[in-house]
Amino acid sequence: MSESTDPTRGYQQQPQSYPQYAAAPPVQSGYYPTQATMGAAPAAGPPPSNAGWAVASVLFFWPLAFTTFNHLHSIYPKWAMGDYQGAQEASDRVKRLGKIALWIAVGFFLLFIVFYAVISAAAISTYGTPYGGFVLSAPRSSTPAPRPAGDGGCEPSATPAPPRVPRPDRSRP
Repeated sequence: MSESTDPTRGYQQQPQSYPQYAAAPPVQSGYYPTQATMGAAPAAGPPPSNAGWAVASVLFFWPLAFTTFNHLHSIYPKWAMGDYQGAQEASDRVKRLGKIALWIAVGFFLLFIVFYAVISAAAISTYGTPYGGFVLSAPRSSTPAPRPAGDGGCEPSATPAPPRVPRPDRSRP
C-alpha cells in the first residue's frame, strides 16, 4: 500500500490489555435445566392443559382470563424443556383460576338477586302495587266490597256535563 492510502498512517498501535475475570462455572448440559435438577419425567406425557377452565374464566370473570391463559400457554413449553414440576404447577394454576372465576360469577349473581329483591321490596312498600296494596296480604272474598260514593266509580257526579255545541259543517264550499 502506498503511504497516501494507508488509513493507519500516523497512528501508533496501542497495546491491548483486557481485565482478567474469574473462570466461568462449568456448563452441565446446556442452557436448559436437566432432569436431575427438575425431577423425574412423568410416564404419561405432559399434564392436562385444563383449557376448559381457561375458557370458563373468560366467560365468568374476564379479568382473570389474562393470567389463566398466560399459565395455559406455558404448560407445554415447560414440559418440553424438562421442567415437569413447573408444567404441573401451571396446569394446576389454570384449573384453580378457572374455579375462582366461576365462584366470583356465582357470587355476583347471588349479589344481584339480593340487590334486586331489596330494591323490589322497597319499591313495593313505597309505591304499592297496581292493585292498590300488597297482593298477597289481602284476603279475597266472593262478594266485592262496597265502594264509597264519589271515588270515581260508576255513580253519576253531582255536576252535570256541559251541553254539546254542534260544530259547523265544513264539507260545503
